[in-house]
Amino acid sequence: MSKYIFVAGGVISGTGKGISAASIGLLLKLRGHSVSIIKFDPYLNVNAGILAPREHGECFLCDDGTETDLDLGHYERIAGTTVTHKNICTSGTLYKELIQEQEEGKYLGETIQIIPHLTGKIHDRLTTLGEDSEIVIAEIGGCVGDIESGGFYEAIRQFKQKYYDDTIVVMVAPILWVPTIKEFKTKPLQRSIKDLQSFGIAPDMVLCRVDREPPKKILDKVSNMTSVPRECCFIAPDVDTIYKVPIEFYEREIDDLVADKLHLKRNGCRIGQYRKLVEKASNPELPTVKIGVFGKYDNCDEAYISLKEALIHSSYVPENS
Repeated sequence: MSKYIFVAGGVISGTGKGISAASIGLLLKLRGHSVSIIKFDPYLNVNAGILAPREHGECFLCDDGTETDLDLGHYERIAGTTVTHKNICTSGTLYKELIQEQEEGKYLGETIQIIPHLTGKIHDRLTTLGEDSEIVIAEIGGCVGDIESGGFYEAIRQFKQKYYDDTIVVMVAPILWVPTIKEFKTKPLQRSIKDLQSFGIAPDMVLCRVDREPPKKILDKVSNMTSVPRECCFIAPDVDTIYKVPIEFYEREIDDLVADKLHLKRNGCRIGQYRKLVEKASNPELPTVKIGVFGKYDNCDEAYISLKEALIHSSYVPENS
């Protein structure tokens, strides 16, 4: 039986679920496990190729020609996995399959419903990936409370109930710093976890996103107000490069907790070479080069993210290579 990690987000979208999923995936790979990552996106588009990059970010092209969400690029670049059509699934894809199968007579006039038909298809995607990997990490797009994502959370509830000892849920949500009163506020995070619990899902771990170091009592409060054990509440701080996130997680022993909860062996994490590479790339004394990029879309941070990352990666090549 494979192990499964579900990564959900709260309060706002874009809080770092994809980077968190990829970072956990890398640490587990460095511990010797085979890992697959899948993105479940609630939008009704059938594929990312018909989404405007100005609105949704770039369309990441997989080796097999599949046009996907930009998060799959992060999976490849950070976790070192090769992604295909098996690693992306939208609500539109699932509904289209159900409608086609119904029109072909597969269900013999049976009423097609979210439960068990849609949730069953989600389970099929997970178990198919699990046939080739020891660990499957599933990121749920958007955030808890989005009306279109309800079917995915119901599928997670069922899956966790069936495979309780082989499944954990990780919540990624921000603790907000309010500059006008100079205080951290955990209420939005608390409400998001309660929204998740309303689906019958209790998070096993919370990654609290912050842009500055909070006092230790903040995590005590998060634990007390959400029923998540204190040792399972972690700070996930902003960093100057996303490639430092796995190192931050490693230093907080997040991979150890994941291993313990999934009943994996306490293998050592061979992160030394990765750490050296990131430290070298973060050296402020490195010379800089300005490169101009001509593009069609104005949100260059996300519309051309693979091009940007390719240029950054090229600067990491050792001088004697």
